[in-house]
Amino acid sequence: MKIIYLLLATISIVINATAQSNPTKLNIKLANSSEVITYNISDIEEITFTGEGEQGDTPLPVDATTYSISIPAIDNELQPGVWKVMNGDTQVAELCYEYIKYVNDDETVSINERMLVLYPMDSKGKADLTKGYIVSNGGQLVWDKESNTCTYTAGTNTANPSTVYLAEDRFATNSEATDKVATTLVKDVLTDKRGNETETYDVVKIGTQYWMGQNLRATVLTNGQAIAMYQATQGTAWNNTTAPAYHIYGDNEIAEIKGEWGCMYNGYSILNSNLAPKGWDITTLEDWQLLKSYLAKSQSSKVKSKTEWMDTPGNGNNLTGLDIYPGGLFLCTESTNDEYQFARATYWTSDQLEDATFHTPALGAIYIYNSIAIYNTEGKPFATHGYNWGHNVRCLRK
Repeated sequence: MKIIYLLLATISIVINATAQSNPTKLNIKLANSSEVITYNISDIEEITFTGEGEQGDTPLPVDATTYSISIPAIDNELQPGVWKVMNGDTQVAELCYEYIKYVNDDETVSINERMLVLYPMDSKGKADLTKGYIVSNGGQLVWDKESNTCTYTAGTNTANPSTVYLAEDRFATNSEATDKVATTLVKDVLTDKRGNETETYDVVKIGTQYWMGQNLRATVLTNGQAIAMYQATQGTAWNNTTAPAYHIYGDNEIAEIKGEWGCMYNGYSILNSNLAPKGWDITTLEDWQLLKSYLAKSQSSKVKSKTEWMDTPGNGNNLTGLDIYPGGLFLCTESTNDEYQFARATYWTSDQLEDATFHTPALGAIYIYNSIAIYNTEGKPFATHGYNWGHNVRCLRK
């Protein structure tokens, strides 16, 4: 039995049936070549024509272990995220509902949308991002980790499948394997347990980066030490402390408010190696730059939440799933403490720099507002703030 996949832009097929009512041979003559390939018709089960630059499902090996993966429907309830494809206690693949940004060299192919993508696991137990399988059309997605860019090859499948099969690191929408191994989808989340406190965060994949889906809201360091909380009226004490400290907008510790907005930390918290969840790092300026380069146009809109923003032009589309709320910043001065709430979001980075104005030790900070780009109020790529500023924190998986 043979299945022939012809990947040629131009072919010439001549069925040798001129003098026969019952042809037995299929002759294929390649364009611009004298070569003729002959097949017995009785051996051919299917001939598939695939356009140049496209890819269809390649048949899976029948005798290999084949996993059956149920695919969730894409609707308004499905939010960007990551799911582990599990066979018992073993993860065999990763399913991501992620934002894909891609434009090829001649700009004839442009992708700017969320897609369901499957990745097999590599020998180290991590998703192999060079073997992405686009569920909707059977195409390929190959990621370059250093540049945080992808190469997209469209597939020829026409329907969104409810089941995809995996065998030997390859995916397909059909399989002739006799025994198919069932799998389950388990939402990939960050469970951050420290002392008596446990917080759970969504995980979202953007390019090759795996981000926390919400702002950090830990009130205890990973070594069990409590982080001091300061209210808006405690400006003098906040400015004088050199220990890790946090503040919640409006001094409101209601679980819903804290869950959506997170905590604002001082710079001394960032300098402490026990703030980030285990297995995760506080973002760096380079991390944000990779994100910005990948998102390209309308960066802020793609990361801003769909509610709460009162800047111009307002709410974002949250294509990436970062769901960033306009938490503003905490700066204890004579006039105000909570600033820019509902208009900007600000984030610490772990980059140790010098304050551009006072030439004192500082950390890099990122501002998010309007719909154009991710930058600070002076139009620079980042700000430098002293340790007594209060900003939110996002982390990346190591």
